[in-house]
Amino acid sequence: MSPSKLPEPFSVIFTWFAAVLLLVWLARSLTSAIIKDSLILEGPCPNCGTENTSFLRTILSISSGDSTNKVKCENCGTALVYDSTTRLITIPEGSSS
Repeated sequence: MSPSKLPEPFSVIFTWFAAVLLLVWLARSLTSAIIKDSLILEGPCPNCGTENTSFLRTILSISSGDSTNKVKCENCGTALVYDSTTRLITIPEGSSS
């Protein structure tokens, strides 16, 4: 006796449905293993308005170690402080802008 087969259009749909579910699950599992508890803050520089991005918390077991992250603006070079608790981008006191 031969194994039962689905009719032609349904076999392709079923195969792709199963494959897509498996790939989505695999992608989410790998992403959660690599990027643990991540936070990405993006916003304009208070000095020149250029969009800047900062990655906080743990990525590939490398922790940012603090709730703040210091970054330089890509355009004007102004020192910026990204704060993950208040979600604000500020210029540190005493810096020249």
